[in-house]
Amino acid sequence: MALIGGVTGGGGGAGGTVGWIPRVRTRSPAPSTPTGWERWRTGPESPEYMAPIPAPIAYQAAEQGRVASLAEAVGVREEAFREAGVSPKAAVYLRSLPVVVVNPESQRGGGHWVPQQMYQPEGYVELLSGQPEAAVHEYAHAWFEQFPRWRRERFDEAMRRFGWEAERKRRRGIPLTRAEELAHTYRYGSGTFPGMWPSVRSWVPEPHVPYMAQHEQYAGLASGLMGRTWTLPAWIAQYYRELYRPRLGGEWAEYR
Repeated sequence: MALIGGVTGGGGGAGGTVGWIPRVRTRSPAPSTPTGWERWRTGPESPEYMAPIPAPIAYQAAEQGRVASLAEAVGVREEAFREAGVSPKAAVYLRSLPVVVVNPESQRGGGHWVPQQMYQPEGYVELLSGQPEAAVHEYAHAWFEQFPRWRRERFDEAMRRFGWEAERKRRRGIPLTRAEELAHTYRYGSGTFPGMWPSVRSWVPEPHVPYMAQHEQYAGLASGLMGRTWTLPAWIAQYYRELYRPRLGGEWAEYR
């Protein structure tokens, strides 16, 4: 899911106590800012970005004591990291982000990554369930945000090429790999999904569509493949090289 809403909790469930709730910073929108939107910067090389701020689902759940304990939340995160083969280097940074899991027993997915300077300086991750793919998706947003702007733009260009090459294969009747199916869907759409750019354009102000489309493609491919980057062409896999560990002899390199 996208870059909005979130909270980190420690304790919860039966008799649990909430350990960490974001100190929401409230600011009056600038006169030129549409009502209901908040501004923050995504990085020194990124344009100012605007996103809607609903009442965060996990924030409400934490206030009512309905979040997983800190140990449960960490367990969900670590299981996702193991399943996807997140690299030790990436894990060091991603573990520094506060995380909350609302219902670790559910596998329905859903969640948010909240960028820095919105609620907390370091940003944080909110997961609505214990689904590993959902966790990898949100943490991939956080990792992709570390890329300089020029690298995010080059990734988007590479994904356009990847989608185009997948379309050429489809027209020739050649079966597509999972990665190719995702790239094709992001560029050309599938069923009621119009494609990544038209989809993002329906809920993000036009100047910020490229930023969001880049993010959603990166996170979508990360969770769609769960670390299986050997199915990607080298010119796409290079963007995931530091996020995932190498595959050795059919198994992940030892996880730490």
